[in-house]
Amino acid sequence: MDAMSTAEFLFQARRERRVIDQIPDDLRPRDGEEAYAVQTALVELLAQGGGGEPVGFKVGCTNAAAMELLGADGPFWGRLLRSTTVEDGARVSLPEAISIGIEPEYAYVVSEPLPPKVGGHDADSVLPFLGALMPSIEVVGSRYADFLGAGILSIVADNAANAAWVGGTAHSLEHGVGDLMEIAVEAYVDDVLAATGGAENVLGHPLNVVAWLANELAERGLQLQAGDYITTGTCTPLVPVEPGASVRCEFGRLGSVSVRVAG
Repeated sequence: MDAMSTAEFLFQARRERRVIDQIPDDLRPRDGEEAYAVQTALVELLAQGGGGEPVGFKVGCTNAAAMELLGADGPFWGRLLRSTTVEDGARVSLPEAISIGIEPEYAYVVSEPLPPKVGGHDADSVLPFLGALMPSIEVVGSRYADFLGAGILSIVADNAANAAWVGGTAHSLEHGVGDLMEIAVEAYVDDVLAATGGAENVLGHPLNVVAWLANELAERGLQLQAGDYITTGTCTPLVPVEPGASVRCEFGRLGSVSVRVAG
């Protein structure tokens, strides 16, 4: 498999707004290394084609329900792009061919480069490198006709099913944000409660997700940089939404974040 050839196939499908049954056999990644190589090449093509440069990372399948839904045995990551990162309350326009869901997620802002750590990072060791925490919404989208049947490797290759990301108000960690375990996270679709959850659903705590990502990146010779956003996975089950929906996610004392999905 040639990573660039697979990336070009996925990139062209995006440009033409085509639904994909599956990546052709001769282009399909066979393991995680190949899947991430395709993702890297695709992100480069998207940046060159006006998709914007990366501004951070999304981590998926940190929630047991998401792992079960996708048949995954652990998390995976993708890139957040400037062109699909929008402000609270924005209207997100997505191609008709894309399947849509939303996920309420805690997101961190990296304050200084986070180098590898001998023995690996944990929640305590990553905290000094983080400057802020914010409520956010990831808009999950896939161009695969059978998203659940596409397989984790194909999902990772297509930039981990990230369609858009909405950041809310950032809260400085210097002043503390309190115990996230005390906060009930609620997702509303057209003002109707659709799902509830909390920080404990993402590997036990969002900081554990940051540590996992830092360690995964280190294995590939990469590291988190100052200014990177890290969205840590859904606090609730995935919430399907239809075009035209208005979504609001409540994060207790940390406030709310909302997005409108264009009809």
